[in-house]
Amino acid sequence: MPFKDKEKKNEYQRFWRKNNPEKVRVYTERVKPYHREYYQKHKEKIDTINREWGRKHSEARKQHWRKWYLNHKEGRQKRGREYYAKHPDKMKVKYRRWREKKNKIIRELLGNKCKVCGNSKHKLYCHEIYGRKHKIWEMIIHPENFVLLCYGCHKGIHWCMKELGFSFEDILKNRMNLNGSLK
Repeated sequence: MPFKDKEKKNEYQRFWRKNNPEKVRVYTERVKPYHREYYQKHKEKIDTINREWGRKHSEARKQHWRKWYLNHKEGRQKRGREYYAKHPDKMKVKYRRWREKKNKIIRELLGNKCKVCGNSKHKLYCHEIYGRKHKIWEMIIHPENFVLLCYGCHKGIHWCMKELGFSFEDILKNRMNLNGSLK
């Protein structure tokens, strides 16, 4: 029975399954195993056909999944928030692993010392030298545009760039010690 509305179709299928348990049982016991066996016997042929179809229709597949994601975005985000609200310890682990991985990449690319004062004891922040947003994926692609700074130097650099209009290179040329003398 063709349905134009997916919800009506799904509702009908649930109703049919509920009212025909014997047919559902027969399908799961006899037909599904047959399909599984057939796939195992003809796996290479089926996989090559699927790969070929995927290459031909790659743009259509991308559009389909984009559309699917946009339609299901709110529900997926809501379920994620609910899950991590019930399991806050897992959220901490997830982000701790992500931060550790990110910091390891940063240390490999940029070193382990503050660019301005040379401090390596305090927490270091990744700073984009042109003063734009600090996006980690940009740092991995263009590490030459980023430097590591300690907390005090990072705040000072941002203040000088915003309030005084200095570029990062000007700040490095004219940086001052705490006692006020030029380095």
